[in-house]
Amino acid sequence: MLPQRYRLTKRAELMAVLRHGAMVRGGGLTVRALPTGRQSSRFAFVVSNKVSKHAVQRNRLRRQLRELVRARLPKVAGGYDVVVTVQPGRPVRTTAALEESLDIALRRVRLLPL
Repeated sequence: MLPQRYRLTKRAELMAVLRHGAMVRGGGLTVRALPTGRQSSRFAFVVSNKVSKHAVQRNRLRRQLRELVRARLPKVAGGYDVVVTVQPGRPVRTTAALEESLDIALRRVRLLPL
């Protein structure tokens, strides 16, 4: 579980990132990042019903993404609100593939060092 200070929880803030954030797609994920004046970056994860009709599978993807981000928090650049969305129709099946896709997307949006 991500610590509270790294979670993007308010709907208005989430919508601001979705509307105005820089977007990167790849590997079945979409990452949107919006610069803020905060010291640390905050994250939200979106997995819609179009990805899977089963809540168990959607929640599992969210848990996997949260854990992958939590492990990378020391390396992630501060000062961003980030929304990670799983793209429908392009499911990522393994944790290793999900990890690789997330790393590539975070590097492309310049949240992780190259």
